[in-house]
Amino acid sequence: MKQFKIRRTVCGLACIAALAACSQQEDQQTATDTMDSEASTTASTLQASNLGVELSNMDRTVRPQDDFFHFVNGGWQAANEIPADRSRWSSFDELREAAEQHVLTIVQETAAMTNLVAGTDEQKVADLYRSYMDEATIEAAGTAPLVADFAAINGLTTHEDLASYWADTELLPTAPFGLFVGQDQRQSDQYVTSMSQSGLGLPDRDYYLNDDPRSQELRDLYKAHISRLFELAALPDGEGAAERILALETRIAQSHWTRVQNRDRNATYNRMSPAELNAAAPGFDWPRFIEESGLGAIDAIIIRQPDYFAEFAEFQREIPVSDWQDYQRFHLLRGASPFLSSAFVDADFDFYSRTLSGQPEMRSRELRGVSTVEQVLGFMVGQMYVDRHFQPEAKERMDALVSNLKVAFREAIDELEWMSADTKAEAQDKLSKFNTKIGYPDVWRDYDCVEISANDLLGNMRRGNLCEYQRMIGRLGSPVDREEWGMTPQTVNAYYNATMNEIVFPAGILQPPFFNVEADDAVNYGAIGGVIGHEITHGFDD
Repeated sequence: MKQFKIRRTVCGLACIAALAACSQQEDQQTATDTMDSEASTTASTLQASNLGVELSNMDRTVRPQDDFFHFVNGGWQAANEIPADRSRWSSFDELREAAEQHVLTIVQETAAMTNLVAGTDEQKVADLYRSYMDEATIEAAGTAPLVADFAAINGLTTHEDLASYWADTELLPTAPFGLFVGQDQRQSDQYVTSMSQSGLGLPDRDYYLNDDPRSQELRDLYKAHISRLFELAALPDGEGAAERILALETRIAQSHWTRVQNRDRNATYNRMSPAELNAAAPGFDWPRFIEESGLGAIDAIIIRQPDYFAEFAEFQREIPVSDWQDYQRFHLLRGASPFLSSAFVDADFDFYSRTLSGQPEMRSRELRGVSTVEQVLGFMVGQMYVDRHFQPEAKERMDALVSNLKVAFREAIDELEWMSADTKAEAQDKLSKFNTKIGYPDVWRDYDCVEISANDLLGNMRRGNLCEYQRMIGRLGSPVDREEWGMTPQTVNAYYNATMNEIVFPAGILQPPFFNVEADDAVNYGAIGGVIGHEITHGFDD
């Protein structure tokens, strides 16, 4: 089948670390066509020295001045193929796979336990995984778990009803705009409500507006996918609904800001009172939406794309309610498909993973089950992961690496010729206030608000989403939680948080090849040091 995204191999930072270590040990004869005995002896010593260097990742038959990339990465590339259930493969993905296998073991061992006490961490993790793996119950249920949702959509009769429907925190439906409560970018000691454009089933506005053959073909395949979901749910006129839904989403896309516009932090910060929003975007019942979303007490809201909200408030009334009903039925099915019967799962994978992302095969049900557990109970599983797989001494070692890189960054700022003295002073002040989080949170997230049943997968997902929504809006009026993490500990990644001015390195990435407590400093500076520097740089240039 035609792939729309090229599947490619990506080299890992660990290979760069390997080259750095080798270059310190070997002389210029590395550049010759073949290695002499002295270089070979050095290589053997390196591999046996527990430095954490994998020389097998290199292709030392290639001269570095002829093909430096292949010299560093050729061995790794020859030994690795992109797995059929992936659209890409790299050292990041290798480590993510290892972390995922660790979490799978934890979850499966927990699910095998008996006589678990209701409400405990073990019961919630076990029963959520069991509910995902209970294919017989899921297949037999069909779309029965969506009966109440379809009834709510069928009950929409006026445009005024849409405000209440999109505000329904029990259903948490897809809406043409998203709502979020987070730190105020201009007053970071407070939480504030923000709203942003949303509502598309394709990844970006350009998928709807570009006229090239590929975009047109994708839109045709998207309509076929919509029609297929209607058919599976025994809903009438799937082809007609697909046409209407695409037209509606195209109208939404026409008002969306571009990705470039959305990167402008000044343009996307528009603080309004609810009354000012109602005046700036007349035609939609914003007071009703805000009140029924549980936000009736707010006095300010950040509107990221004011033009979009003004246009949306107008055009939503021009679109027949019946078209909005089709739109909501599809997005209900789209969101629920991964947790319904196999026909829905297959249809969802075929379009969103195979067609849009180039992934040839679906991941195993066990791994998808683990992802589902992490989606709902991520930090609960993370605590179990840390207990088994994070070395406490890693925190101390990472603290030293981060401190030394900050010193180097401080010196680099002072040496810049193009930066004024005043700007350097501001940069140094910001750098001095960087906070660093390593491994895992000091305070673990509370999941008491989530009730998990072993035979109600979609209900578990709904209750998990509702718990997160309530936790999010419950922040309002409270002091900013500076202990909060934006990634779970088992995540193989790192991030810079601008409103916290902090860099965060979860336990998942503090594993070989990125970090090794047993390795030489040169290796760790070449590997995780690159990640640390990357995140520090985000504090000065996105």
